[in-house]
Amino acid sequence: MADNGTSMMKRWWRLKGLECAEAIGSTIDSMRSATRARIDTYTLCQRLYANRNLIGPRLQTGRIPWMDTAPTVKINVTGSIVDTLASKLAQSRPRALFLTNNGNWEQQRDAEKLTSISDGIFAENETYAIGELVARDALVFGDGFIHHFERNNRAAMERVVPWEIYVDDFEALYGNPRQLHRVKYVDRDRLIEMFPEKKDAIKQVRDEAVMAYAGMQVSDIVEVRESWHLPSVKGAKDGAHVISVEGYLLTPVEPWTRDSFPFSHIQCSPPMTGFWGQGFPEQQQSMQLEVNRLCNQIQRSLHLGSTFKVLIEQGSKIVKEHINNDIGAIITYSGVGNKPEWVTPPLVQPEIYSHLMMLIQQMYQSSGVSQLSAASLKPAGLDSGKALREFQDIGTDRFRMLGHQYEKFYLDVAKQSLATAREIVEREGSYPVNTPRQNSIVKMDLKKIKLSEEEYVLDCYKVSSLPRDPAGRMQTVQEWVSAGWIAPEDAMDLLDFPDLDRANSLQTASSRYLKKILDEMVDSGEYTPPDADDNLQLARKLALQRLHEAKYTGVPESRQQLVRDFLTQIDDLEAQMAPPAAALPAAPMGAAMPLPPMPGGGNPAPMPSA
Repeated sequence: MADNGTSMMKRWWRLKGLECAEAIGSTIDSMRSATRARIDTYTLCQRLYANRNLIGPRLQTGRIPWMDTAPTVKINVTGSIVDTLASKLAQSRPRALFLTNNGNWEQQRDAEKLTSISDGIFAENETYAIGELVARDALVFGDGFIHHFERNNRAAMERVVPWEIYVDDFEALYGNPRQLHRVKYVDRDRLIEMFPEKKDAIKQVRDEAVMAYAGMQVSDIVEVRESWHLPSVKGAKDGAHVISVEGYLLTPVEPWTRDSFPFSHIQCSPPMTGFWGQGFPEQQQSMQLEVNRLCNQIQRSLHLGSTFKVLIEQGSKIVKEHINNDIGAIITYSGVGNKPEWVTPPLVQPEIYSHLMMLIQQMYQSSGVSQLSAASLKPAGLDSGKALREFQDIGTDRFRMLGHQYEKFYLDVAKQSLATAREIVEREGSYPVNTPRQNSIVKMDLKKIKLSEEEYVLDCYKVSSLPRDPAGRMQTVQEWVSAGWIAPEDAMDLLDFPDLDRANSLQTASSRYLKKILDEMVDSGEYTPPDADDNLQLARKLALQRLHEAKYTGVPESRQQLVRDFLTQIDDLEAQMAPPAAALPAAPMGAAMPLPPMPGGGNPAPMPSA
């Protein structure tokens, strides 16, 4: 057991300067020694998925000697399974939705703006493109990470490969470590530009393992360590964050007040205990290695026995040179029954092929991936949109838990990004974001949103719940229109076919314009009166819907009155545009006008005689 001095040295968050840097180095070295088996697993997964070794210093442990001589994968079932699952996940782009708990109208509007700002941060950082790579990391290695940080006063993020992350496995027994370290390799000149005040220290950094690996390259690389320690409880002073290199601190030890690390983490198969997940190559390794062995055996058999053989009896006096590919060649032999015999022996026994195909089928079945899906094929006879939709739903059920992990991952990405942006607002006073809309970009500022984290919850929904294929999408939209769930004028918006974009834009222009001006009335109090050229019937319908929504959500009365004025002006325009009433026909000349009816009904009394 380590003595108290060694134990205290590893509590780097309580130290400063050189002592802190040395304690971080000692802690990471200890974690690195304990995680060599994990690096071996990553090497195995990388080889099984892509037939390549990991790239970087300290990643070649030499503990799997057969890896360097292992035959190249001939039928990469593992790669097919991983790529199919990665494609299925990429089809869904979960979106973070901010919801209030019985909030008033202003809180609800702030929640909607937070959703838009989150969308803008995602678009600025190309989050979905990064997320696809991170999801593939999780499928291959078991874990995928996105690191959230500041860059030029903006919330930024980047993919992190799992072997750059170090935690204490015992501390993370229940999945929640208190400290985490990221080790990243950065070009020395770039690091000097990032920390010019530490130029002399950066130039003096020498790491034998890094230099030995970089010696085979042309770059000058430095190992940079970024470390975090979470507060023990809310308000505790032991939360810390620091960036260091071997023997030097690049930043002072700063307080860390968040209750989580600035990483979004997704796992393919969460562990029963511990921190690290399990990827598909590790789960399928025994069967994939057997497939490799059989493929190698079949290949060698075909290579050694791929041509016919000639049986020649000893003493037959056959000249071997006569056995050639000449046309009409004459072969002489002596003795009855001594003529040469051409034979073609069986190269591979049928049972070997059967065993190979059984293993491949079992790998797909155990992973839950259909071989038809992996080959981008559909079952014969499934042509209708409804049938294709049901087939996709069945294929999705097997990965429901993985899908939930994927959605939770994007919720955390949104939460971490906003936390970084709020820190910038506190320091700089603002954080403008360009939020994408259907055909435009709207600029918003996070500083204007007063909604606190305690006043909202995060939920997740897909960008589109419609099927991807045109037949399934059209079938679903038609069902919604028939059921009365959506208006016919909104159906084209949902189809989202590229070849319908122009027609769709023209067909829905009136609806989009009216929704825009009604939103401006309620949101910002900007009034735009209806015009005679507008679709007044649609304008009345949308205005009534907006007014009822405003009443329900508690919109200020002055904003509601703008919508009422809008409806009144619609009435005036319709009255002006109505055709004039037809005039009553004139009575014939000389005819007496009929008398009005008497009070109480009945016929009028006769006129008195003269």
